[in-house]
Amino acid sequence: YSMQRICSNRRCAVFHPDIHVVSHYKYPFGRCLSLKSMPAPIRGTIIKTLLCIFAVMAFGVIWGIASHDRILLALSACVAAFGALKVLPLISSVKKGQYQELLCTVLSDKKSSLLNRHQLTVYKDDQEEKTIMLSGRAALKPGKKYRIFLAGQEDDALNAVPDYLRPGRSLLGSEELEEQ
Repeated sequence: YSMQRICSNRRCAVFHPDIHVVSHYKYPFGRCLSLKSMPAPIRGTIIKTLLCIFAVMAFGVIWGIASHDRILLALSACVAAFGALKVLPLISSVKKGQYQELLCTVLSDKKSSLLNRHQLTVYKDDQEEKTIMLSGRAALKPGKKYRIFLAGQEDDALNAVPDYLRPGRSLLGSEELEEQ
């Protein structure tokens, strides 16, 4: 007997060919979205984050068991818990579509070492020059064309705020595009 899972919005149903609906259940984080259906740069960021969390946690667990150190085991459990607190909201926001995709050419990348931010000046495909404040580290080269994914949506109310007071947006991922 083959069973088929049908997903829509926030509910999934498992169907059997002879019986109508076998079961209904809700997904806690929105619609049914797999890692395969996410944009590749965002998927890469999530996978790298998960691998780092798993590597640190596995090392701590192995070392804690080998040395009979309960504190190290507790710290490894904390790494797993805080890692889940970092990854689950990221996956949830991507599933809800709370990110912005930009096709642009990077004109300049000014780094502010005191604030750990970048002031990225880009030239969008719709012939508009735009300044974006990115938080954290990014390796975008001026003169190259990129598809970048930014967390959240753009807030027009922040345009009146000076650049040094403007909050940085998180870069979810980027991919370099070939020039045509």
